[in-house]
Amino acid sequence: MQLSHSVQSLQKSIIFTTIDDLVQSSEDLGDLKTIYAILQYLLWGPKDDEVKVITLAEHRRQAFELWLQLARGKQLSSLALKPIDNLKAFMVTSFLANSNGTELFKITKLLNTY
Repeated sequence: MQLSHSVQSLQKSIIFTTIDDLVQSSEDLGDLKTIYAILQYLLWGPKDDEVKVITLAEHRRQAFELWLQLARGKQLSSLALKPIDNLKAFMVTSFLANSNGTELFKITKLLNTY
């Protein structure tokens, strides 16, 4: 019973709708790697209020790089206090380590078209 409720909640979520829209129009995206990057961005990337501030910046790619540097610093600080002991911490750390400002900027542009 609880599982079906969770599935229904997921299907109503903004992330699911966005990913579903992107999959439906996959000719624009190219492959699953892009969809995976978008999903990671939606889960671990800058929040909506941060994106609004970043998009006001004159040099958006540099603003995303600055956001990444700050997020990496916060993550390192939290890891100094306790080691990675769960999947979420690992996924966030992996996202921050493998992302760059240009990629975040590109994903933001893709999301703004949907």
